[in-house]
Amino acid sequence: MVVMFSLLLAIFTIYMNRHFFHDDTYITLRYASNHISGYGFVWNPGEYIQGYTSFLHLFILTFLGQLGVDLFLASRLIGFAALAGLLGIMILTGVAIRNERGFPAWYLPPILVITSAPLLVWALGGLEGTLFSLFVAAGSTLILFTSSVSGKSWPYF
Repeated sequence: MVVMFSLLLAIFTIYMNRHFFHDDTYITLRYASNHISGYGFVWNPGEYIQGYTSFLHLFILTFLGQLGVDLFLASRLIGFAALAGLLGIMILTGVAIRNERGFPAWYLPPILVITSAPLLVWALGGLEGTLFSLFVAAGSTLILFTSSVSGKSWPYF
């Protein structure tokens, strides 16, 4: 019941914010468009100034654009793919907590992600915030799991 309510809340949040697209995303879209046009990662042809915030996000966006995906759509696809990855990590974390410690509310980590309005809206916004959240969660989870597997307590350095 709680999971179903969470999904409905997520769908409602996405629907209500479906027109949101962060204005700073257009900077990254311009860099990607110029690169696809053969000018390189530049704001204006011949002016080599870094104005984007995440090269990885720009690289993925440019790659999708070169495959023919509309850049606006590609930026949202990256955001939602990162959100899906983050949700997957939280599900795995919840299951691992349940198996290791017998925690009955193992579904709380994914519910916290899917009901986080800022994460949902930023996935729509086209910037790299959701992708960054995915990498932070993946790195943190990796550290926690490797420290618990090795038997060392945190911090172990």
